[in-house]
Amino acid sequence: MSTLRIVNNFLLWKWNHNSEKMFVSLLKLENELKKLQIRSLQKATQLAFQKVRLKTPVDTGNLRRSWNIQKIIIERNIHRQAIENDLNQAPYGPYVEYGHVTSHGTYVNGQYMTLQTKKEMESEFKKIVQKEMNQFLLQNDFFNL
Repeated sequence: MSTLRIVNNFLLWKWNHNSEKMFVSLLKLENELKKLQIRSLQKATQLAFQKVRLKTPVDTGNLRRSWNIQKIIIERNIHRQAIENDLNQAPYGPYVEYGHVTSHGTYVNGQYMTLQTKKEMESEFKKIVQKEMNQFLLQNDFFNL
């Protein structure tokens, strides 16, 4: 068992075998939680990708095919992954998304594929993370020393 003592106004923690096992378990837990974060993000991004593609109107299919998933970016322990429309392949994507005025002066309403998907994914993301966390807790027993 670990011991805690006060010596000359300093708090001393004496490590023993159980303390070290707990420390190793915490390191494993941190590593596994990072993996869980990435798995949850990938699943949510894939679901959003499928939803936005299905909401994209089809004429030639070019706009629907132009959607792609970017690589995960990690900055300051924040994980991000984007879904984007390749403007080189379908430069008219923003006009379909937000609407536009035709050469005849009539206004064509936007389809708002990404906005609708974003609203849907706000609740879906929480469900995905919760499901991943529940599976993680069932599969791992880090603190059973």
